[in-house]
Amino acid sequence: MNILDNFYFLAFLLVLSGCGLAIQGACNGTLGRLTAKSFAALASFGIGFIPMFLYFMIETHGSTNPTVSTNAFNEVPWWGWIGGALGVVYVFSQVLSIPKIGAASFVALVVPTQIIVTVLMDNFAVAGVKKRPLTWQRGLGCLGMVISVFVITKFSGTAEVMRPDAQPNTIVIELDDDEIPSSVTK
Repeated sequence: MNILDNFYFLAFLLVLSGCGLAIQGACNGTLGRLTAKSFAALASFGIGFIPMFLYFMIETHGSTNPTVSTNAFNEVPWWGWIGGALGVVYVFSQVLSIPKIGAASFVALVVPTQIIVTVLMDNFAVAGVKKRPLTWQRGLGCLGMVISVFVITKFSGTAEVMRPDAQPNTIVIELDDDEIPSSVTK
């Protein structure tokens, strides 16, 4: 049995992916805040390219049954090629918004949007997905997601502002000149 067909391995991979996306957002947001926003997005894709390229080489050259052929490229519809561009929108939105609204609010807005859009894609069989009807139960689940967005964003609290030169997990104490003891040199 191929490990990629194993239910438990796939479930583990999905949980790992969810954790990775949450952490990725905070990493990209910090990188964008401390450098240039466009650099953060470029770095995310540039660094991500390396393991994806290695996986591609293993999958296509390390197998006796390669999965990519010239004919396969000709069969892909136009919308099959826009995933990378949509990924850029996602990463760039992380870089721009997470420093302002926080990682939890970002995910709280993105995930329900993804679920609602994919439920509609299922219902209308868009972009090659198999048709799965929009039932009242699925609609109720979408409504619950919208309510969760409201609750998470409404009660997110006030963010602490971190100076750009401060490192995470460090304490920065700013004192006025009159508060510095004379025994400490400035």
